[in-house]
Amino acid sequence: MLAYPQEKEKRQHRRLPALSLTADIKTKKGLFTNWQTLPGVDFNLYGVALLLSEEPELGTKTSLKLTLTMDMAEIKLNAIDAKIVNKVMVDSSKGEWRVGFLFINQSKHSAETKKQLARINEYLERNNALKERLQD
Repeated sequence: MLAYPQEKEKRQHRRLPALSLTADIKTKKGLFTNWQTLPGVDFNLYGVALLLSEEPELGTKTSLKLTLTMDMAEIKLNAIDAKIVNKVMVDSSKGEWRVGFLFINQSKHSAETKKQLARINEYLERNNALKERLQD
């Protein structure tokens, strides 16, 4: 089971559970650059949290490609720059890390990038609201 932020979190912006969000992250191994697909833990317009299988270095900058899979379609966001701002060990036996990425250069995002981020956020907000209503 995934560890979601507790009440003691001091985030500036509330994050939404990212049920069907995946991210391709650019990893550099030697001379080669590869894209690795990782599950999303949570999301907001300013960043995303992902599960990584190895400990990252804080402050590392990378590129992400986000994909939100829905029943009828997918919302894709290509190549958004991000920086690692937080890391927490989730499962020491598996070596899993919950890593927080902050989207950088937000003022330079294209209109299409901003639109896709807003669409992903809107869908996750509606999904979260529905889930809360069903629990009540």
